[in-house]
Amino acid sequence: MGQYVTQFGIELKFVPGSKISNTLTAHRLLHYTLQRHGSSLQNAVQEALFEGYFLNGKDIGDPVTLEALAQAAGVKDDGLLAYLNSTEDVELIQQQDREAKTYASGVPFFMFEGREEGLAGAQAPEVFQKIFEEILSTK
Repeated sequence: MGQYVTQFGIELKFVPGSKISNTLTAHRLLHYTLQRHGSSLQNAVQEALFEGYFLNGKDIGDPVTLEALAQAAGVKDDGLLAYLNSTEDVELIQQQDREAKTYASGVPFFMFEGREEGLAGAQAPEVFQKIFEEILSTK
């Protein structure tokens, strides 16, 4: 997979011995960050999660690791670790996951304004350009 994604400019390093974790707590972190700190900081945290996991082999199921990644991305929040160690929002995130599985057929999955159907999986830039042009032509 690492060789496949490099053609799209994506770097992956699978660190020997790194753990494949359940990502529920990482998704809760993203929800928490969006709700309390906004989408810009949520995007920074998401990038930190991807880099931590795909480049550095970090355990993104571990609350302490998640807190450190969030702090490195700029989250300043004394209540974050307590939240990550709790069960707050677990049912909400699980419900969102169930709902997404009714229409998302692959990862990544993109939804676009004004379009009923989404786009699943890695796509060439030209595919996105065509969709963006279609959306812009309707405005």
